Amino acid sequence: MTQEPELIGVGIPHNGWVTSGLAASLATLQLPFNRLMILQKGHAVDLARNMIASMAMKQKCTKLFFIDSDIRLEPDTFVKLWRTDLPIISATYFERTPPYKAVARFNGEPYTPEFVKQVAATESLVEAHEVGMGAILIDMRIFQRLGQKINKWVCLVDHTKEVNKMVASYSNAQALAQNYECSICHNLLICPFFQSRNGFFDDNPVSEDFAWSKSVRELGFQIYISPQAIVHHVTTVGDFEIGIDGPKTTMSHLGLAGARL
Repeated sequence: MTQEPELIGVGIPHNGWVTSGLAASLATLQLPFNRLMILQKGHAVDLARNMIASMAMKQKCTKLFFIDSDIRLEPDTFVKLWRTDLPIISATYFERTPPYKAVARFNGEPYTPEFVKQVAATESLVEAHEVGMGAILIDMRIFQRLGQKINKWVCLVDHTKEVNKMVASYSNAQALAQNYECSICHNLLICPFFQSRNGFFDDNPVSEDFAWSKSVRELGFQIYISPQAIVHHVTTVGDFEIGIDGPKTTMSHLGLAGARL
């Protein structure tokens, strides 16, 4: 029996524009032929990520490569992550404000650029407790397990007339049986894999990516970052991007400030 080829989902939440760094790096990024671009525009980032991950489930993707719209990738970023064959592996990138530590924490402390350089020289990977979603490759079985635990999928269309309540909701088993489509309108069902908790919750008041990290670790999965896969965090103010050596001037002064998706 022939094994089905992998289908890689490439998910980019955005507001209609991406940085020139991402636009240029997508043109040279080494991706498998069997891939599906999933772009989600104009929603809060946690909802956008939920819509992307839910669509990847519906399309039967085997892995999901999240890329943020303010990240510049290297041509081999995906290949380096994919070759680790780990369920969750993130590229390494750094905060856009001093002291420019990694967007990855262990026991509540972010990794420093100096530590990342030391580990990169050993060709080792580093475990993290929380990571950002700037450039991360995730096995879709992670979302399958999360969906089973959450056990709630919703349609974003108002179905008050049909079910006497605005939100039509389904169990995980129902969503799977319906291939993640609403039985009323056949729109995509969404599972709340990601939830921004900043300013709303006393328990674990963190961003949607760090909250997701805690959820998957509670399921027993480990999260790793690759110090060999460094990507660049582009600033939204000024002409700079942040790499392992701190801020550097970008090409935006040449008229490459951004591109519309």
